[in-house]
Amino acid sequence: MSNVVLNVIKDEFVLRKADSREWKEIVEFFDTHLHNLYHDPGFVPSSIIRDKVQRGNVVVVERKKKIVGVAITNGETLWNLVVHKEFRRQDIGSTLLKYINPKYVRIKAKGGLPDPTSFYAKNGYKPVKFVQSNVTRKKTILLAAREDICSEL
Repeated sequence: MSNVVLNVIKDEFVLRKADSREWKEIVEFFDTHLHNLYHDPGFVPSSIIRDKVQRGNVVVVERKKKIVGVAITNGETLWNLVVHKEFRRQDIGSTLLKYINPKYVRIKAKGGLPDPTSFYAKNGYKPVKFVQSNVTRKKTILLAAREDICSEL
């Protein structure tokens, strides 16, 4: 897969598969940006991130050699999508989602935080059911399906 150069508001962004050597940087990115949201460092365990990067299931968006967005999949399902707060609302998340084009997305929401369901709905995903979290073992994650496959369910 080759790098894709995105021009977003006159800044140059590069969308690419994560390199296996940068898994620690991705863990730090998640801990920094999800900790600010969830007050829970380690919300995405480093072992999962390392495994997903090594399997080629992580895509990053970078600007000036710094990661500003990350998406983690297991192939057909998007597990996590995070964009640095300074770069949100610039179509980076939507571009990541369209590039990966997963059949399903796992939507995580915690009380008091913005609900990402509307973002995924705007991008063509409809809620299907709640599924179990691999971390908490509770059915706290909303699974949404791409509109074109909803009839298959």
